[in-house]
Parts: sequence; structure tokens; C-alpha cells
Amino acid sequence: PVVILPPPSVNLGNDVVSCQTPNVHLDAGTSGSIYNWSTGATTQTIVATAAGTYWVKVGNGICTDSDTINIFQSVKPQLGNDTSLCAGQHKTLSAPLGGTSYQWSTGATSQTISVSTTGQYWVSVNWGACQTKDTINIAIIPPPNVNLPATAHICPHDSIKLDPGNNTDAAYLWSTGAGTQTITVFSGGTYSVTVTNQQCSIRDTIVVTGTPPIAWENKIELCDIEKYRLDAGIAGVRYLWSTGDTTQMIDITGSGTFWVMINNNGCI
Repeated sequence: PVVILPPPSVNLGNDVVSCQTPNVHLDAGTSGSIYNWSTGATTQTIVATAAGTYWVKVGNGICTDSDTINIFQSVKPQLGNDTSLCAGQHKTLSAPLGGTSYQWSTGATSQTISVSTTGQYWVSVNWGACQTKDTINIAIIPPPNVNLPATAHICPHDSIKLDPGNNTDAAYLWSTGAGTQTITVFSGGTYSVTVTNQQCSIRDTIVVTGTPPIAWENKIELCDIEKYRLDAGIAGVRYLWSTGDTTQMIDITGSGTFWVMINNNGCI
């Protein structure tokens, strides 16, 4: 005889979104069949207690059927603890993936946003009929006040004080290793300072140029020569000789006392 077996029919229903911890009763139907669930269960029914994808295969003799269902659990956004940013920095705020829609306090509807200004930010995430929300406060720390001139000039045997400006409770670190607000330098060079206000740092640099001193012998003896050339030794500045000349070099032809006055960026 030929036996006609009714085919099993499995319908686990539509996908489910749970606002709390899932506790979903799944029924494969078709009593008296053989069941094989993705969980390893072999019963007609199971209880899904976690989000995930569940499937079942039902066998009735040589006839089989199967079905799959997805169970989602709403996830609360975790924007993190309140935090501070340095001026000019950005922070990316992210809501959980998988939401059906997003609404930020800024009006954005994306899954992530980038923020760079002081304020309170919140996001509301819809998971079907469920909704979750979180809030974070962002504070922007103003940068330290650092204002070194680009250049400065120092005269021979002189000094100059470098001051980037006062910043209450700020830390200073100079390229010389000094940790004070100001330093005094006695020679030309490139000097930099890093000023840190809380976790925010600003670096500035100044180039100090120096005028080298004139090094002449105090006394020169001439022996039967027509002339002797005196060189002030610094090109590109202003000169005034005791002879009235204004050039870098002069030629002398007789005995005497000679002087030169050099004006280099205010250094005499």
C-alpha cells in the first residue's frame, strides 16, 4: 500500500523585538514530529531567553519543514562618562547598531555624530516599539594663553626675558629645561615653550638673534706701508667712524686713535 504522509508545517511567527530580557515562547507545531532546534533542543517548544536567530527543522517520516525567527533586544546607548575636550578637538558619539531609528539632541538622525562644543548631548534609539536613551555632558577647555613674539634681538653682553603670558595653574616647560613662566637668555638661538592647562597644551617658539661684539687689537703698529684697512666686521648694519665715514671698512694712512660706532637693531 502507498501511505500519504501529511507534510509538517512550521511557522515560528514574525521577528520579535523585546524591550526587556527576551522570554519568547517558540512553538514548532505539528505534534508527534521529530524536532531539531538550533539550540540543540528536540522538543516541540522552547523558550528563547536571549537575542539571536533561532531555527527549527521538523521531520515527519520522510517529509521535513523548517523555519527561522530573529529575536532582537533593545540596547541602551552608552555614550560614556561626562568628559572634557581641548579647544579644536572632536569627539565621536556612537549609538548601538541595529536600531530602527535614531534621534540626537542636535537634530541628527545618524547612528554617530561628532561634537566639538560645550553642551549636553543625548540620543534616543527606537527598537521597533521599544525606545532607549542616554545623555553625556561635554565641556570644552579653553587653550592656554601663549604669546611669544616671533623674533627678538639681544645686544652683546646683555640679556632678554622671555614671557609667554600668565596662565593660572598652568605648567610651563621650556626647551632649556626650565619650568618657570619666564626665562632670561643671554645669547641668540631658538627657544620654545610648552604651556599645559589641564590636559591641553600649546607650544610656541621665538628666534632670538644676537649681535657679535667687535674684536680688534687695541694697538696696531704700521711700518712703512701706505695704508691699513679697518673692518667693522658686521655686514648690513649702520656705521659711523671717527673719521666721519659710514662704510663697513675704512683705509687709514697715518697714526691715530680710531673708533667706530655700529647700530645693529638698536644695539650700539
